[in-house]
This record gives sequence, C-alpha cells and structure tokens, in this order.
Amino acid sequence: MHLLNGKRKVFRGGEHSGESRRDWLARMLALGIVGPALASASSTAGRVEFTKWSMPGLFPGRVARVTHPGSILSGVYQPEPVRDMMRRGMMELTGAPDWVQAWRMFFEPGDVVGLKLNPVSRPYVISSPEVVREIIAGLEAAGISRKNSVAYDRYKREFDDAGFDKWLPEGVRVAWATDYVDPIQQRLDGYDADHYMDMQLTLPGFDLSNERARRS
Repeated sequence: MHLLNGKRKVFRGGEHSGESRRDWLARMLALGIVGPALASASSTAGRVEFTKWSMPGLFPGRVARVTHPGSILSGVYQPEPVRDMMRRGMMELTGAPDWVQAWRMFFEPGDVVGLKLNPVSRPYVISSPEVVREIIAGLEAAGISRKNSVAYDRYKREFDDAGFDKWLPEGVRVAWATDYVDPIQQRLDGYDADHYMDMQLTLPGFDLSNERARRS
C-alpha cells in the first residue's frame, strides 16, 4: 500500500547507492548521456525543497519481517494478530520505543495522507479491513485527523464493488479519478491532462507516437 502525503513526503523501498539524484544528473550531463529535456529538468533542482522524507527516505534498504501464527485462521484474517504484527513491524523498522513514536517519524498533525486501496483480484487479493484500519489508527496516533485521511482508487465502481465504503472508519474521506471502468484505459475525462508519466510503451496495436496511448 502506498501512502501519499500532502507535503510530498514519498516513501519508496530499494537499495541506495549513496549518490543523490542531483549528483547523478550532474554526472550524466557531464558525460552527455541525458537529453535536453532531462537537462532542463535538472536546472530547477536547486529550488526543490529536500526534507528528511525525501528520497531515499529515512531507512533506505531496510526491511522488517514479522510473523504471527494466528494471523489467519480458517482462511480469515484475525484483527488482533494483524495489529500486533503491524505495530511490531513499525517498531522494528524504525527502532522506535513504541508503535506511536514509529508512526510519528513519518507523519505529523496537518498532513493529508492518501491511502491507495487495491480492489482488483476480488475477493481474495484486495486491501483488507484489518490492515487498512490499523494504518488509519497509526495515522491518528501521529495526529492525523480522519478527514485528512483519504482512501482512493482509480475507478469508483471497483472501489464500491470491493466494499471498501462499508468498512472504512467513519470520517475517512474517499476519492477516485473516474466513475466508470474503461477496458483499454484511454478515456481522459476525470484526469488532469497536465500531470502524467510519459512511458516509452503502449498497449499492443497502438502507435508509440500516439501521446494518448503512451501517457499514463
């Protein structure tokens, strides 16, 4: 699950080489490897606000592994063992003395946090109430009000069909990009055309020069 924060604190896993993105851009520019567009983007790097939450994050490359023999019984998630695992995992990841302090390392009052829920592969491989509710409890412990927690997915229909609205704690906001399901995912209504990721790939049968097919 991805947590997107209103202050643009981004958390991502993976190894960290010790080289900053700015240093990498400078080295690639010196070698003449990157193109004009990337060079233009690098010119604004000096104006980017870097905080302790900026990449590579607080704990680059660190992984916490937790288990509980009673987390699933007869194919059903058990709330208390799941809560225990998540709290222990947060403490082991951060080294905090308790789970509340662990959450407060990442969030503070006034933040607006998006919780990306997963409705696909129903009924089994989807976001579970036990996990999401504990995430919201962690956010509340860090001082985030429920109105500043926003659960979202791309399609409203899939969000509703997954039943997320039935068990989300009262006061948590919900959001989506569109209220329809587009089989080839090329309709643009509901999206901000000025914000996209340009990918050098398309669906089979589409021309790579077609921006509508290439931009996500």
